Amino acid sequence: MLQTIQTNLILMAKKTVIIISLILLTSCDSYKSMFIFSRFTIKPNSNLEAFRIIDTTSIYKEVELVNLTYNTKLNLDKREYINYIRFKKSGEMVRLLTDKLTDWQSRESELKRMQRYNYSEKGFYIEYHFHTVQGGWSIWKSKLIKHSNDSLIFRHKNYITKYVRTAIPVKQ
Repeated sequence: MLQTIQTNLILMAKKTVIIISLILLTSCDSYKSMFIFSRFTIKPNSNLEAFRIIDTTSIYKEVELVNLTYNTKLNLDKREYINYIRFKKSGEMVRLLTDKLTDWQSRESELKRMQRYNYSEKGFYIEYHFHTVQGGWSIWKSKLIKHSNDSLIFRHKNYITKYVRTAIPVKQ
């Protein structure tokens, strides 16, 4: 009887170790699911009319960020890093936070988190990964609310962001 109890305790201990190990292994790898395209709510662009709005041969520099909740405008001149976005013909978008544009091409090729844009009857939308202050990631979806030849203005909930078109620097 004592030997049966010991055998049962050993089996329970093994099962507990296996379960804890599985939980630890899956929780360590769960961040990868944030960066797969199935998390996006829009499909990559296939509408050629989008190219009347955006220029795939240029990049767009974030020049203004307005918080509508507090009615404040963030002074981007004092930020060390600036957001840039580039639209690709495939419907993908690259959003890069950098301090200088000279390394754009090398940094863009290393970037693993591709974002998307789509133009449909519902409007022009972009979706991108956003790193939060708390250390996590979220996917932001912004709608184009105004555009001109050289600028794009997007709205995400209570934020309005303005981007200005800039030439892609050539490597020297």
